Amino acid sequence: NKARFDMSGAYWDYSEPFVYDGRPKTVSVAGLPDGVSAEYFNATETDAGAYTSTAKFSVKDPDNYEDNIPDMMLDWCIEKASFDMSEVRWQENREFSYDGDTKGIWLTGLPDLFPKASLWEPLGRSLPEGYPAPGLLWCI
Repeated sequence: NKARFDMSGAYWDYSEPFVYDGRPKTVSVAGLPDGVSAEYFNATETDAGAYTSTAKFSVKDPDNYEDNIPDMMLDWCIEKASFDMSEVRWQENREFSYDGDTKGIWLTGLPDLFPKASLWEPLGRSLPEGYPAPGLLWCI
């Protein structure tokens, strides 16, 4: 008869949801006995969402130890980040006079993880009328 590994001390090292920060998050099984290793599936993710990971185990000495250790599964998640927008301000808060040229304003104080790709172009208009922008009425 082959010996069996005591897996009663093995547990997932995950206790509460991660929060998205743009960096990969990984879950793994801790407390494995010497002589047992794990191969992980779906254990590293970056984006917010719900995931199911599997740990499959192998033994280093299958001639002397049972190698039919049951897989361990874990449902885990990465929560969406929330942005502190308390420091966000319009770069300008003034009236413009219509002269046919495009006018622009920008947001400042955006959090580091806030997507800026759409903010590189100024929110500019050259129409001779009030033009609404989020949180601001333009008067040109």
